[in-house]
Amino acid sequence: MPTIPGLHIPWEAVGTIFLALVVFRLVAGIAKPPFRRVVGALAGVVLATGLNIALDGIAFRAGWWWSAQERPLAPLWTYLAQQILFSGAGGLVGWRIGKKSGMAAFCAYAIFAGTVGPLRNAIASAIVPLMQFGDGIGPYVAAWIGWFLILFLAQVVMALVAGIRVETD
Repeated sequence: MPTIPGLHIPWEAVGTIFLALVVFRLVAGIAKPPFRRVVGALAGVVLATGLNIALDGIAFRAGWWWSAQERPLAPLWTYLAQQILFSGAGGLVGWRIGKKSGMAAFCAYAIFAGTVGPLRNAIASAIVPLMQFGDGIGPYVAAWIGWFLILFLAQVVMALVAGIRVETD
């Protein structure tokens, strides 16, 4: 894989993270969060990236899922780009839904968003063998719980950074 000269960072990593940041910016432009909410979303991305890495390490050891290369972890940049999209941009969508439609709508979004991660992984794994799941329903349930917790805790971090209050337009 070609790298940036002198830095040994794959161009693919730079492009993927750049595209994730573009999507994050577009979502922020549509959701119109206050600056502190954006900072909170990015802080949530940092936490979510760490949790995602930990979850994959645990899953590998438990035999729930692993990469096609049978390594416990993917490259760091893939986790970062994934969480910029799911916890960052998706977190801003969840915040906006909760702000406009209330807690019940936010909870429905959180359940839906928790389902998107494992569903995307299962579909992608069936098409391109990047990831393999263990036998039975257990790995998929563990993936759903993991994604839900990652997204929920990213929301908590965003709220703690931005402040927990009722916001109005």
